[in-house]
Amino acid sequence: SAFRLCAVAGEPSALKWADELWQHLGESGLRDAITYMTFAQLLEVYRLHERVDRMLDEAAVTKTWSPNEVLLGALVNAAADNFDGKRSETLWERITEDFGVTPNSISYGCRAKAQMLAGRPLVADRV
Repeated sequence: SAFRLCAVAGEPSALKWADELWQHLGESGLRDAITYMTFAQLLEVYRLHERVDRMLDEAAVTKTWSPNEVLLGALVNAAADNFDGKRSETLWERITEDFGVTPNSISYGCRAKAQMLAGRPLVADRV
């Protein structure tokens, strides 16, 4: 998807373009669950935590979309790539507890990776 390309690009201009696309999709009524999840992942890659949190808040209230185990792994992995073990745990708790998402083996691997990259191998070992 275009949002994945923008996430991989890692450039401010790519984020700007993704924001414009997100706005257009909203105005056109073309957002679906996959679009929400892919855009949330993009925002996490760019460390826009408040925006991701607002999207999760919106999902909890409106039920327009709901996180799943794929998004859990993707967001935790994005936090891992940003060397942010604390953020990965915040996302883990929020999505598994607030939304009742059951992690899969890939999600657990991303969680362990996040703790390893954050310099906490003992925490990673307990995942």
